[in-house]
Amino acid sequence: MKFLCCLLTGFLFFTNGLSQEKTNEIGLFVSPGTYFLTGPALLGATHYNYSIGFGGMYQRGLSDHFRYRLSIGGMYEFSTTHFAPEQTVDKIRYKTFYFELIPVQIHYLINPQHNVQAYVGLSAGVRKFFRSTTTVYEDGQPSSSMLVKNQPVEFIPSVIIGMNCKIGEYTSLFLQPEYRIAGISKFSNAIRHGINVQLGLSYTL
Repeated sequence: MKFLCCLLTGFLFFTNGLSQEKTNEIGLFVSPGTYFLTGPALLGATHYNYSIGFGGMYQRGLSDHFRYRLSIGGMYEFSTTHFAPEQTVDKIRYKTFYFELIPVQIHYLINPQHNVQAYVGLSAGVRKFFRSTTTVYEDGQPSSSMLVKNQPVEFIPSVIIGMNCKIGEYTSLFLQPEYRIAGISKFSNAIRHGINVQLGLSYTL
């Protein structure tokens, strides 16, 4: 984690020196997706789950082809476990909320002179568990409980592809699929693999 952060910081300072005309953008986004867990403690079939993220971002051009983005927001993760009909518990639903704390993204624009731009990128960031709600359905009746626990932050590396479409002199829409990994820790044997698609609107200052 420290090596990747140092690498991104060094790359940021290097590309900053290449810039001739810097641009600044702000924007908002939502990020629906899915995730699944892997780890030696998990038994049986892979469990697929769902997520929805949201937040704001600041973006700055470094050169014709390079730019960086900082974002902050949150993400809800949802999952449901179903049980056999002969068991007293019908199903259990989980809803967990995380703060997304300043993910840093570096983008390489393939065709920067076009109104529809394609790009690829890398990201590194952290997130913090906030709370989790568990709802147990027994004989059709729900019963909920909430967990708030001080857990360590999770490091989140990700790989990005994206498309940016200019819809006005100062505004753009972007579509950004992203593969991310969370829960990498020596204290955890379960790792979350996520695929999210950011849908957002940006404004050039």
